[in-house]
Amino acid sequence: VRKYLRNLHSSVITFYRFIIASIFFAVYLSMTSGIVIKNVYQIMVGIAVGIGTILYYEGLKRIKAAQVSALELSSPLFAAVIAFFVLREMFTVMQIAGMLLLFLGVYYLSKKE
Repeated sequence: VRKYLRNLHSSVITFYRFIIASIFFAVYLSMTSGIVIKNVYQIMVGIAVGIGTILYYEGLKRIKAAQVSALELSSPLFAAVIAFFVLREMFTVMQIAGMLLLFLGVYYLSKKE
């Protein structure tokens, strides 16, 4: 994957990825409920996801895939921590156990290299 990514800019990869998905999604929406943008938040989320995808592909170019996957797989941990501070959600025993397993997995992946 890395040899193909070096020749293409990450914004080009992201553009083609999202344009193909958008075509299929537009066809699906036109057959089911129609295409309507109800609020601006959907557009902002789309822009945020696009920026995140560009950064992901840039990261794949610069560091090893195992390190990228370890960071990517730790996203539920970051979501739980943000939910704790922003939404005042409390952790359950299962979530704490999952976080510990996640830490161990990321540690094992990073130690393996």
